[in-house]
Amino acid sequence: MLAPETSDPPGSPWWRAVNERLLRDKAEAALLCAGAPGVAGAPSVECWVDFIRSPAPRRWYRAHNASIVAGYLGHEDLAAAERQVERFMMNVALLRVLFTHAMLAEPRLALGRLVPLMADPRHRNVQLFLDLGRSFPPEYPVTAPVEETVLDEHALARVLDTV
Repeated sequence: MLAPETSDPPGSPWWRAVNERLLRDKAEAALLCAGAPGVAGAPSVECWVDFIRSPAPRRWYRAHNASIVAGYLGHEDLAAAERQVERFMMNVALLRVLFTHAMLAEPRLALGRLVPLMADPRHRNVQLFLDLGRSFPPEYPVTAPVEETVLDEHALARVLDTV
């Protein structure tokens, strides 16, 4: 889905745009933290600066999700041009990173003391919530219908998506 426009078939303009936003925000924040002159060009960059200066899982999610949401909202036109199944996966991916962030920010609302083990982005357990491996086919564009894509997903992931 991230293949260049010149590939056959080309990747998704939306996925590339959102990922470019994430990478650009992180790079700008790294430059600012390294002493480059200027100010953050967006609130999402400020979140990355906060994370770089004081790394913590909550700050990482805040920065990551600020960049993803900014990219998501900034490229609604590209999302609208995607197939229904791709738009479904975009929404599921966004829902999962926001849910995982919320669990980490307010553990009492979800899994209590298990949250640091389950939602910390530095640990492999976070894949239980964020893994879309079976939903994302190895090729883009996705041609399967939404219903088939949902049924191909891991059972735990399906439960989390419907809770």
